[in-house]
Amino acid sequence: MEQWRFVVGSNEMYEVSDLGRVRSVDRVITVERRPGWFVKKAMPGRVLRPGRSGMGYLGVGVRLGEARTQTVLVQYLVLEAFVGPRPKGMYCCHKDGSKTNNALDNLRWGTPQSNCDDAGRHGTKTQGERVHCAKLTEELVRAIRTSGEPHRSLAERLGVSRRTITDAITRTTWAHVT
Repeated sequence: MEQWRFVVGSNEMYEVSDLGRVRSVDRVITVERRPGWFVKKAMPGRVLRPGRSGMGYLGVGVRLGEARTQTVLVQYLVLEAFVGPRPKGMYCCHKDGSKTNNALDNLRWGTPQSNCDDAGRHGTKTQGERVHCAKLTEELVRAIRTSGEPHRSLAERLGVSRRTITDAITRTTWAHVT
């Protein structure tokens, strides 16, 4: 059965579930219809529809404290409500590697290194050809390492810097390529 807890810092205006859903709660607000004339209006709660951040994580617009509405990642709301405050220097880690699975049993606080290790295990680590500015491919790196051609001529032929060639050969970059 889905469990709900109040979002930390939301003045009990929002709840988050252990399945990673966020909802606003039923409340009554005061609206000024015309100067000096106020009306109380019932606002039913609803489940909020998350949007994707630029990095692919799910976020919702919530009002925390007296601040204006801001987008907050759902994963942090879940962990803070069910596990506790974010420890200094820790990240939210997804155990299965899915950025959109914000169920409590899939989340944990972890170090940046453990998060990176997880990404390697899941196959979601940004390395090699997945890096948006990569100038080489794994196939080219293998060919470079076995060619024996001088770095300068390789660089000129491939349209990259000598440093790029040297780093690929010495495994400063592309270390994962065998």
